[in-house]
Amino acid sequence: MVGNGRRTRKQQARSEPAQRQSLSTRIAYKDEQEVIDQTAAVRDTNIYFYPSESELGRRVLLALRDGSFKKRERPDFECTSPEALFLLEEMKVDDHVRTGKRRKDRSRSNEAEFVAELQESGLLEIFPNARIVTNVSSGLGTDRDHNYSSYVEHFARNIRKHARNNAHYRAQLAGASLGYLVFDESSAYFESRSEGSAFGLGMVGRPHNWYCDQAFMSIILESGADFIVWMTPYKLMRSQELGYMRLPEMTIIDVGLLRIDEFDTYDLERMKSTEN
Repeated sequence: MVGNGRRTRKQQARSEPAQRQSLSTRIAYKDEQEVIDQTAAVRDTNIYFYPSESELGRRVLLALRDGSFKKRERPDFECTSPEALFLLEEMKVDDHVRTGKRRKDRSRSNEAEFVAELQESGLLEIFPNARIVTNVSSGLGTDRDHNYSSYVEHFARNIRKHARNNAHYRAQLAGASLGYLVFDESSAYFESRSEGSAFGLGMVGRPHNWYCDQAFMSIILESGADFIVWMTPYKLMRSQELGYMRLPEMTIIDVGLLRIDEFDTYDLERMKSTEN
């Protein structure tokens, strides 16, 4: 079920907070188990190993696909199969601008309002097993709804928040490799030829390889994780010559193999979302 909409203040006032919270489980990919189940469904052609396919990366992929990761608390998953010992903590990142003193994400607020409106309409009772995928507007301009600087900032904040718990995570299973499962809801980006350019067919720009972007990789290197499973299901790019370009839907990063001199750097002022 796909939706796009916003609510008035009058409609918002009729919604109970408890009702909104109960609806969160109906929204696609809000649950950690649903995210890890999705990793098992990614096709080989949509998987990328960085910086190269390694033994660790192959074992992580096998564990994801055969259901070896079991739900637990802090971190979210563990794998205790004979082939591998893994701990995995899930987190979500996006590229939305946070506004105001409380750093409010307007897209998330509008999403909650729209889902509550669906509940009031009775549609969710007609389709009780439906999963909801929302596409709401923040009300901001596109360059603020999808913003590269906000993307890097949100990624860094979430990685560092979880990294502070690494000692606790590792104490749960001695000898296990620790990984982060990052569910990335951002759009694709490109480095435009000049500041202020917009993306579209015929535009010239440099595609953004997030999995080797120095801005992100430096954060991953300092995190203390052994591997990263980076899900990016919403990145889409097209060119005049090739049409829609296939981008990795899942990247498995072996952190121990990362080399700083192999990372890409991008001009912050020229980074534009493909949804601009």
